[in-house]
Amino acid sequence: AAIVSDLVSTPSPKTFKSYFENFDSGTSVDLQSLKECGLIKSLKYDLKVLGEGVLTKSLTIAAHKFSGVAIAKIKEAGGEAVAIS
Repeated sequence: AAIVSDLVSTPSPKTFKSYFENFDSGTSVDLQSLKECGLIKSLKYDLKVLGEGVLTKSLTIAAHKFSGVAIAKIKEAGGEAVAIS
């Protein structure tokens, strides 16, 4: 599984600030949008979002897995964590 320490589908962790902050508030962020922005290289890995860093925008983030801290920070920013299979 890839880890998105604050987001992204690569074997190394990333941070909310450096990845999710690139999206406008109110945006839905999924694997395809991350790939199109060049934030992940492939859609073949599962994506896990971790709660490191700060998220200041309300985003709907779709990933295979989320840490409890990531879910809390996403909700705190007014967003939603959507689990995909």
